[in-house]
This record gives sequence, C-alpha cells and structure tokens, in this order.
Amino acid sequence: MVIAIFAGMQFGLPGCKKENNNSDQNYYFKATFDGVSYLQNITATNGYAATSNITSPEAVNGASITGGIGPTDIYATTTAMYFTRASANNYSSSTIDQFNAYFAPGIYTYTTSPDRASGKTFSVGFRDNSGQWWETFAGSADQTNSKIQIISIANADSTSNYYIKVKILFSCNLYNETTGEEKTLTNGEFYGVFGKL
Repeated sequence: MVIAIFAGMQFGLPGCKKENNNSDQNYYFKATFDGVSYLQNITATNGYAATSNITSPEAVNGASITGGIGPTDIYATTTAMYFTRASANNYSSSTIDQFNAYFAPGIYTYTTSPDRASGKTFSVGFRDNSGQWWETFAGSADQTNSKIQIISIANADSTSNYYIKVKILFSCNLYNETTGEEKTLTNGEFYGVFGKL
C-alpha cells in the first residue's frame, strides 16, 4: 500500500485537498482517442498513481470531487485522465452512505461548465501522448450522443481517508483546452478512486 499526500497540483488538476491511493495496483484507464488506442495502468515502478481531490467543499452549489490517474511527477507531460463529479451538496457534513450514494451506479450526463459545478454531472479531462489537455467542457462542449455510466463501486483500502473504487464506462467529445479543437473519445474505461477527503 502506498499513500502519499501532495499539496498544490498534480498532473494538472487543481485542488485544495489531494491524496494518492495506490493500494490496488489494478487501477487503469483505457480509450480510443482520435483513432489512437491508449491504455495506462499503475504498477509499483511506472511512476503513475490513482489520485483524488476535492475543490470548494463549502460552495453553495456543492463540492467537486475528482478521481484521476496520472504521473506522480508533477512536471511530467505524459498521459493522464481525470473525472470530476460536480455539485456534492453538504459535502463536509455528508456521511459515508451519502458519499457512496453520490457515486451510485447508473447513467450520468456531462457538465458544460468550466467550474464543474452544474448539477449532478461529470466532466472528463485527458492529456494525450503529445502533452495536450482535452476536456469535455472546453470548446463548444457539445456532448450529443456521448455517454457516461458508473458500472460499480466498492470500498478501497486506505490508511487515512475513506475511498471508493469506481468503474466508469464512457464516450465523449473532447476539446483542446487552448484551441477548442474537437476530437472523439470512444470505448472509454476508467477504474480509479474517489476519496472523502
């Protein structure tokens, strides 16, 4: 088990609280992006970690909870992916059962808001093998025919905070964060953690 707390930013994710949880070496993401297949898993030696962070836990429209997989080197520009679940109301006072229910298996939608806090939705970010960031809410943010579904959740071992392991299947349009260029992601799978930090 490897648990480490990082301050500031890790693989481009903003946050006020962040923690790595690598107790399960089976965490991964995979997808086909613009015709190119990606698969990133976590091993004891490849410099990747499953992370989680929380932003704005006291916000009126709810906290945003992020789970991701990316390099442990904060200056790396290698592939990374994150999912942010928006609008966790009453986050600070929520119970474990309420936190779990927030990630209940089922069909979800994508947010079109860059602050990721617009209803019970997800946003997705992906850094490709050239170091470019792509996000669901950038550009036109059109997600016609896109899908996102939580398949399963389970408790994750941790020496500190409470985590759940979440498996997500998804497809979406991703937009370059700088230019707004649109590309398509299909056959997406993500298995990572979200923490009650």
